[in-house]
Amino acid sequence: MPVHDRELRRWARAEARRLDLGPPSFKCSSSFLIRLKKELCISSRKVVSVVSKKRMTEEENLEQKAKEHVEAVNMKFPTYDTVMNADQSGFLYEFTSTRTLSTVGEKITRVVAECLNKTTHSYTIMPIITAAGRLLSPLFICLQEVTGDEFGPFVKEAVERSKQLRCHRTYQQE
Repeated sequence: MPVHDRELRRWARAEARRLDLGPPSFKCSSSFLIRLKKELCISSRKVVSVVSKKRMTEEENLEQKAKEHVEAVNMKFPTYDTVMNADQSGFLYEFTSTRTLSTVGEKITRVVAECLNKTTHSYTIMPIITAAGRLLSPLFICLQEVTGDEFGPFVKEAVERSKQLRCHRTYQQE
C-alpha cells in the first residue's frame, strides 16, 4: 500500500502513546517528521509499477521454487552434455545515462562520452551452456554497425585473421 506523511504521523502518535513518551496531545510536528525520514533514509519516490497482492506473495516463494526445479532437473539430467541452452545478450560499447543531476535553471545539460561512436554501436553475444554446466566454445558474437551492412576496416581485418586461424587449426587436426 502507498505510504504518505499522514500515515507516518499516525504511526508515530500511536507508538508515542504505547510507549508513554509524550503528552497525550503529541502531534508529530513537521520538523520531527523531517528528522525521522532523514534518520530512516525515507524519501518520496515515483511508483514505477503496480502489482497485485497475489504477485507479491508468489515472488516470495519464487526463489525456493527455482532451487527445487534445478534440483529436479539435475536428477533427470545428471551428466548430459547434449542438452544445451543458448541465450542472447546485447551490449553497448559505452552506455551513458539519460538522466543526471544539474543546476536548477540550466538551459543545456550535457554528458561527456569517451567516444561518441561507442554510444551508438552495439554487439550481441550468444553463450551456449550444457545441462552439465559446461560453457561451450566458441562464443558467438554478432557485431552490428549503424549502417547495418558494412564493418569498418579494423573489424574486417580481425574477422579475416580469425577465419585464417580457424582454417589453420582445422588443417592441423586433419
